[in-house]
Amino acid sequence: MNKKNEKIRKEIEKYKKKQRETEAHLQTLNQQRIDAENEELVDEFRKLVGEDGDVLEKLEAFKRMSEAQNKPVASIKNYESEVEIDD
Repeated sequence: MNKKNEKIRKEIEKYKKKQRETEAHLQTLNQQRIDAENEELVDEFRKLVGEDGDVLEKLEAFKRMSEAQNKPVASIKNYESEVEIDD
C-alpha cells in the first residue's frame, strides 16, 4: 500500500473516531436536557399541589376543571325554517 493511501485511511479512522465521540456527547447532552425538563415539570407540579396537598385530589380537580371547560355554556337549538317550499 502506498503512503498516500495509508495516510488517507488513517485520517478517515481519525474522523470516524471523532464522530463516534461527538455522537456519544450529543446523546449525553440530550439526556441531560430531558432530565432538566422533567425536573422543571416536577417542580411546577409541586408548586401547584403545595407541600401538604394530596396529589390525587389535585389531579382529580384538574380533570374536573378541564371537563367543565370543554362543555358548551349555552345549549344549541336546531331551528327549522318557518317557510314551506312547494316543489
